[in-house]
Amino acid sequence: AVRNRGIEAARGEFIAFIDADDWVEPDYCLRMYEKAKADQADLVICEYAAEFADTGKTAVSTIASAYAGRPKQLYLKDLFEGRVSGFSWNKLYKRTMIEHHQLRFPLRDELEHVEDQYFSLRSHVFAGAVSYVDQPLYHYRIHLTSIVQSYQKKLFDSGLVLYRLNEAFLRENGCLQEYRQELDFFIVQHGTV
Repeated sequence: AVRNRGIEAARGEFIAFIDADDWVEPDYCLRMYEKAKADQADLVICEYAAEFADTGKTAVSTIASAYAGRPKQLYLKDLFEGRVSGFSWNKLYKRTMIEHHQLRFPLRDELEHVEDQYFSLRSHVFAGAVSYVDQPLYHYRIHLTSIVQSYQKKLFDSGLVLYRLNEAFLRENGCLQEYRQELDFFIVQHGTV
């Protein structure tokens, strides 16, 4: 709901979402903006550093090296298959794309624990161009005792709802056949995790 309010209040050319317990490099917005302008991208994704508060260890993503210069369909297929996460926070979105397609996050009582993937998939499908920044500009703090890392009672049911919503979305946008196998893989994997 807070992110949706932010979308409605936004007046800038781009929108970014930063979770309250995470942090970004001082030039995060500038670097993402410059990349979007240089590539005329509707969506920019940067690397992120996953920082484990309990151990002090850090792991850096490899999104840019895996997807830069490759068709966006590869990222989408890997999103379904769980090879890449659907976080909304390491991305910069062109506001006109969000507004034109009326993209919003589902509310907690509608879809819980997978709302980022819902939004990420749709923004990726609608983005004309997707670019990548090969630097970990976003720092994702992981607390192993947090709600996200613990057992989530409604996660299985939310995954089933997300599957149905994604199937309908892909059908409506004429790309269900292109992603049918990966979508089915998603539900099998979700049901066995």
